[in-house]
Formats: sequence, C-alpha cells, structure tokens
Amino acid sequence: MKVGVIERYFMSSGGAERVTLSMLRMLAGTGHETVLYTLRPPGEVPEGIRVEVPPWWRRRPTPPLASRYSVLHTDHAPLFYMARDCDVIIVSDWGVFMGRNNAERVLFYFHSQLFPHAGAGASPDYAGDTAYFSHLPDAAAAATGHKRGLKARVRARIVARRVGQLADPKIVLVPNSEFTRGRVERAFGRGAHGAVYPPVDVQGMARHAGGPRERRAATVGTFDPRKRHDASVRIAAAAGVPLDVVGGTLTPDHERVFRSLERGAAAAAGGGDVALHRNAARPRLEEIVGAAKVYLHACVEDFGISVVEGIAAGCVPIVPNNSAHVETVPFAELRYDGEKEAAEKVRAAADGRYDSYLPRLREHAKRFAEGEFHRRMLALVEGRPAPA
Repeated sequence: MKVGVIERYFMSSGGAERVTLSMLRMLAGTGHETVLYTLRPPGEVPEGIRVEVPPWWRRRPTPPLASRYSVLHTDHAPLFYMARDCDVIIVSDWGVFMGRNNAERVLFYFHSQLFPHAGAGASPDYAGDTAYFSHLPDAAAAATGHKRGLKARVRARIVARRVGQLADPKIVLVPNSEFTRGRVERAFGRGAHGAVYPPVDVQGMARHAGGPRERRAATVGTFDPRKRHDASVRIAAAAGVPLDVVGGTLTPDHERVFRSLERGAAAAAGGGDVALHRNAARPRLEEIVGAAKVYLHACVEDFGISVVEGIAAGCVPIVPNNSAHVETVPFAELRYDGEKEAAEKVRAAADGRYDSYLPRLREHAKRFAEGEFHRRMLALVEGRPAPA
C-alpha cells in the first residue's frame, strides 16, 4: 500500500509538526511505501520515508509566514497532485483543501491550528462556535455578520466550498480530542471519528518524575498572545510562587509578546520571580519542567501536549476548567475558573496539598503515549477497526 503524508511546512518544533513526524516514524516500520509531500522538509526524516518537493518550489524562497495561514491554501494543490496515486492520503497540517486524487481514504487529522483560539474577551468554552477554522477571522466575522466587505464574502464562499468537499464518504475526519471532535462535527455538519490523541513523550518525560522538586511553577508554549503567558505571570505572582515560562519565538508577533513579558514580568511577579526561557533546547525544557512542583496553564487547548508532558514529568497540573483540559486533567480539584481560584490552587499545589493525585495522574497520562497514537492511527490508515 502506498501512503502519502501531506504537511506543507516544517518551520518549528510545534505540536502539529511533532505529530506528523510521529506519523512518519509509525509508517517507517510497517512496510508500506510512504512518501512525505511537503514544501519545506524537516531536518531529519525517519529511514525508509521518501520526501518529495515540487520541483518548481525548490527554486522559490520560503514564503512569508502569513501565506501559511492563507484561506486560499493554494500550495496544497501541487502536493495533492503529486499524491494523487496514493492508496491513502493523510493531511496532517491545517486547512481543508482536497485536490483531485485516486485514494481509497483521505484522513484529515484535526488539531489546534485548524480553529482559532479564543481571543481577548472570548468565552473560554468557545461559545457560539460555528464553521470557524484555519485561522480565518475574516471568514468567521463574515459568517456572523460582523464584517461584510468583498474580501470577507469571498473568503466565506471559499470556506463554504471547502466544507462541501468534506461530504465525500472516503474522507475521515480524525480529531485530536473529544473536545475537538465536537467542534469538528458542529463546524462541518457530519460525523467524525473518535478522538486519536496526539503522541506525547510520556516515557521520556517520566525520567524526571522521581527527581527533586523546587517550589516553582512552569509553563510551556510559544510566545503567542493566545497562550496567555501574561495570565500565567499574574497567577503565579498572586500565588507567591516563582514561575518559569518556556517558549519559542517564530514570528514578529511572538517577539513582541516576549518583549512585553520581559518588560513586565519582574514588576508583576515582585522582583525577579519570573524567568523567561526563549527558544530553549529540548533538554533544557525537560530540565525546567522536571524540576518544577507545579505545571501551570492559562489558555484553552484542543489537546495540550505540554500539559501531559508536565504530568508525566511529575508536576501537579493546574489548568483552566474548560476545553480538552477536562480530558487530560480528569480531576476537577486541579482545574480552575478565574485567576483568583487559579492562584489559590497553584499555592496549594506548590505546598504539596495535591500530591495524592500524582500516581493517578501519571497512570492517566499513559493513554496519551506515542505507542497508543501509533496503534490507533495505523488502524485508520489500514482500514482496520479501532483497537479497544
């Protein structure tokens, strides 16, 4: 069987790209002919995986980041054309474009980048969610009547046409959580497969679980305004608990967020109790999270790989009481509504009052291990029933 994996760009080490690389590792050991169709390949590809880049694209410079989030997604077209004779196609990056192909099945893996995160003033449970996807604020606004310009109307029509493509019965919509599943089904008006949780390096992070802990909190996420690191700083300051913020800066927006946090963190946290770690290498990230007593998260998540990594490393998670946090942190005592309650729970966790949850949390985290992801995803690729 020939399997094509479509991921247009590898430009960071974010969760979505890590999912794609895990898929490639899964397929490398199956004997299936596997080809990665991409415009910008990753630095390393598992042995046995062929990489194909459109010849004309090799002569092009890397496009501006904005084009990666374009509603038109025109750069999907050549990749689908190249993959047209595959038996199975997996689309693992954002967008719902499907070009002509002869595949038996097309799997769209839905992760956080397919839907806008709640912005400032937005309801934390995504109330009013409709067919918003692919970071299309103009189309979303047009759909709700907030913006009626020509550009917004054109985008809204493209969105509608793309949604119409998904009625094809050979397409399988694969969400990364039950929370995402509900959003996908509401957005596209059709059923989705049960959640296939993203792969988390549970075993690797568990190496840190038995080490000494400091009375500190850690949080991990790109320096993106949607990650709400400013809220984490306020919560930790109110709790009187030092905080490590680990994240990457890929875009000018990320740089602005980092600089803003850099200017305000010391004052907000009472004199140097916030440490910002920009573009930290993976070993350093693991060291920071592995030494913290608390893993703090302040934003909604469609899954939340970093939260599960924090649990596996032996941290007590304190997360919002919404979205997929209900799936990754199944104990209501460790979830909060509002920053005041968050600060109280961070303080309690730092003082060891929630330590009794740790064995059950680490056992729960095993369901998100990479091996589980491989078992469930491979069954979909091969058309087998989902494993129990």
